[in-house]
Amino acid sequence: MTDALPAPLTPSNCDLSDFPRMMIDIQRLRQSGFDAIIDDSAWRAGVNLWLSAWHSVPAGSLDADDAALTKAAGLGRDLRTWSAVRDNAMRGFVLCSDGRYYHETVSEVALEAWIEKVIQRLASGAGNAKRWKAEFDPAPLEADLVRAGELLAALNPDSKLLVKTRRRASQSDGNSIPPGGDSDPTGKEKASGRDPDGTDKASERNASPRGESSQEKGREEKGYISPPTPPAHPDPRLHEIMTAGGFIQPPSDWKAVLDSWIERGADYEQDIIPVLRSAGVRLRERSGRAPFKLKVFEPDLAQHMGNTKRELELLRSIPRHHAEMDRQRREEDEARESPEAKAAREAEMREYLANRDDHGPSDVEEPA
Repeated sequence: MTDALPAPLTPSNCDLSDFPRMMIDIQRLRQSGFDAIIDDSAWRAGVNLWLSAWHSVPAGSLDADDAALTKAAGLGRDLRTWSAVRDNAMRGFVLCSDGRYYHETVSEVALEAWIEKVIQRLASGAGNAKRWKAEFDPAPLEADLVRAGELLAALNPDSKLLVKTRRRASQSDGNSIPPGGDSDPTGKEKASGRDPDGTDKASERNASPRGESSQEKGREEKGYISPPTPPAHPDPRLHEIMTAGGFIQPPSDWKAVLDSWIERGADYEQDIIPVLRSAGVRLRERSGRAPFKLKVFEPDLAQHMGNTKRELELLRSIPRHHAEMDRQRREEDEARESPEAKAAREAEMREYLANRDDHGPSDVEEPA
């Protein structure tokens, strides 16, 4: 029976439980048949199913058990209500060969997020390996990237991520982000092992004039390009900025923006890098994508510098404030003192000073 069912729509290790937000295409939703459902209970249950599927593993899927589906729909144990809304709430879900339901649109969005997450892992892993002189094997992540690209191309060949990737691949010299998406979604080429013109792919890979591995050649034939690693650069600050801000590729404006920040008084270690770390996390959670320009962190740095300046001004004002308070207290005390009391105090001070000068330290009894 499972042979007739389609393959899972997302990879088995696709885990987006650390992504608190799911992107929703509002126009696509409002024009869908699901939004035309007249039963509010079914609509609410369906949306809850999407949200539950987003944080399931694999992302975009749900357990086929009705009790689990009832809970995922936000209905608790109310199986009677679930049976009434099930057909409408499950619109867009398909049962796959692993025994789980997958929502086609949620799976498509999940694949886009998963691809960017794997790319980030590749960039971070390569950068950390270079920084700490440790070993890093990108092959498993590259395989995940290729598989996710194939699944996304099968679901939606016109995905914005795939279109953007193809455009970058055509405009760059080869150091662009994957995946391609020009592979055959039916899998017929892979199964036959031959190109449409009848040539044997295996023999071409083995006879590669550049000595490429079969895995690399296979990715190129499918339209995929090897994922990037932070490039070597004479300025070590670039890698630190990419790691702190969560950049996938070096931002083109990093040098000019960094120099302008430093000229305005920002400290690289104490201000800029901490701001990139904290604001980068919020930016990725809010947009679901990695930043491309360093200038997007300008408001966060300005706010940080403003807070730091106010704190410094407050600290500097404390001694001045205390001195002013002491001066005002002395003036108030002198104003409240009568002329007679002031004259008596001055006479006592003069008498004390005269006695001290007459007797001197020699008249003081030494201890036994």
